[in-house]
Amino acid sequence: MSDKDGKVGYRQPPVATRFKKGVSGNPSGKRKPRPTLSQRLDRILAEKVQVTEGGTAKRMDKEEVFLRQMVTRGIAGDRQFGRLLLEYLVRRQASAPAEGTSATDEFLMSELLTILTGEGPK
Repeated sequence: MSDKDGKVGYRQPPVATRFKKGVSGNPSGKRKPRPTLSQRLDRILAEKVQVTEGGTAKRMDKEEVFLRQMVTRGIAGDRQFGRLLLEYLVRRQASAPAEGTSATDEFLMSELLTILTGEGPK
C-alpha cells in the first residue's frame, strides 16, 4: 500500500479514498434523526451524579437516585410517592412473566393500593 507520497497511515488515508474537492461528504443530504423524547430521557437518567449516602460519597445513575428517593419517601409515609411506587410495582408485575404470583400477592397489592389512594385497583 503506497501512495504517491509514499505516506499512508494515521491521518493520511490513501488518495483514492479521500474526499474529493468540491464534493459533499454527505451526498444524500439527510440530517441525522432527532432523538425522541424517550431517548433523551434515557440519556439524562443514565448520567452519573455524586450522592452522599450514609456519610459516604458514591456515584450513581440519576435513575437509581430517583428510584431510591421514591422508595424512601413512599416508605416514610408520603402518599404521593407511595402511590407512584405502587403503580410502578403493579405495572411491573403485569408486564413481567408470571412466575408464581399467588392470589395472596394480588390481594395484598390491591389492599395497599386501596389504602394509599383511597380507591380500588384499576
